[in-house]
Amino acid sequence: MTLSIPLSCYPSCKFRLSGVQILAFGSMNYIEREVSWLHPNVVLVPSAPQRREVHDYTGRLLRELGLPPVVIATHWDSSQLPYGANFDRQLKDAEEFKAEVREVSPQARVVVPPHFEWIGFSEGTTR
Repeated sequence: MTLSIPLSCYPSCKFRLSGVQILAFGSMNYIEREVSWLHPNVVLVPSAPQRREVHDYTGRLLRELGLPPVVIATHWDSSQLPYGANFDRQLKDAEEFKAEVREVSPQARVVVPPHFEWIGFSEGTTR
């Protein structure tokens, strides 16, 4: 089965696929009381360096969402370079994002998706 995820989920969109609730954020803005009831299995979180401009952005978001078991970093590449360019600096920053996630949710699976590669989930990884 192939699922196309709208890339313009602004500020967020939620959908369900085979019983898995997936929440995609298209921006780094959220209002805590408006997301606290969502509790997805999988969350796509903008992880660009600008997240550091918001106090405890990653930790607050994940706690409000009930610590989703799968966290996928989006915008980690900052969308500034062409595909195939050297992303070493961006990947180093993505590692810092992964550390932020693990600090608040040590059991979470954190994914920094490579360009043009599939991300697979088995049923046990999203519960």
